[in-house]
Amino acid sequence: MKLIALFIVLGLVAYLTATQMAPNAANEINTGYEKHNVGLPSIAVDRSDLKEFEQEINTLIQSTASDIDNKLEDIDEGLNQ
Repeated sequence: MKLIALFIVLGLVAYLTATQMAPNAANEINTGYEKHNVGLPSIAVDRSDLKEFEQEINTLIQSTASDIDNKLEDIDEGLNQ
């Protein structure tokens, strides 16, 4: 019985791996950053780019936090009415 269960699990893992590795599999990654006005920062490759990257990432974090805060306030106002 354990051997049958092992084969079923291995078959399921093989199927899921094959569907994820297929050439026609969706390559889209939904990060949710499309909703924000701030684009994703470019990754710093050189040491001189670190300051700019830090500013971009801080802007992204603050923008995301303020958007979440506004959504939570809207939800809170909806619950209090």
